[in-house]
Amino acid sequence: MGTSVIIDQNQYRETVTRLSREIPLEENGCFHFFAVQALKLHKRAGIERLDAILGVKFDVFNPLVTAHEALLRTAYRSCGETTQSRMRTLVEILRAAVVKN
Repeated sequence: MGTSVIIDQNQYRETVTRLSREIPLEENGCFHFFAVQALKLHKRAGIERLDAILGVKFDVFNPLVTAHEALLRTAYRSCGETTQSRMRTLVEILRAAVVKN
C-alpha cells in the first residue's frame, strides 16, 4: 500500500496569492513558478528533496539531481531575500501536509 499526501489545494492557492502580494513585482513570475513546481516535486519525491534544494550543500552537478530540481534551485537562488523567505513559507506548508498510508 502506497503513501499519499493530502494537501488542501485551495488553501495552498490562496496562500500563494497572498504571499505573492508581499514580494517585488519583478520576482512574481519566479515565485509562482517555484510554487507550482515545488508542489509537483513534493508529490513526486517528498519534502526531503525540497529541503535539499533550499539547503546550502545542494550540488547542481550531482548526477542524481534532476533538471527539475536544478531549475527549482536556480529559481530560488535568483530571487531576493523577501521572495526566498516566502518560498520557505511555502515549503513549510508542504511539510505540514497530512500523510495517509
